[in-house]
Amino acid sequence: MNWTLSQVENWLKDKIIQKDMFLSQQKQLQKLRGKDVAFLKLLVRECPATFYQTIREQLGMKDIQSMSDFRFALEDIDTVLDSSSTHNTSTKALETEERSNV
Repeated sequence: MNWTLSQVENWLKDKIIQKDMFLSQQKQLQKLRGKDVAFLKLLVRECPATFYQTIREQLGMKDIQSMSDFRFALEDIDTVLDSSSTHNTSTKALETEERSNV
């Protein structure tokens, strides 16, 4: 939810736009904020029909490949965040240990 516009842009490039030239032309995708991505992630769980209607109508995803790429990219966010927080936690632990050794 706290992703910057550039973090959302990088996620889109890594997970979606790179795979589908149609999506790279969609200005709506490039305007997504972290909060918007978090909302879509909640929406897919709470009300899947509304999620698919929203990505069709507001994000211009009309074909199955675009929708599946976007849907599974949302699912992958948890994996990315989990590995990132694990890395940050272990880095902080090492920094703390180094300081106590000095």
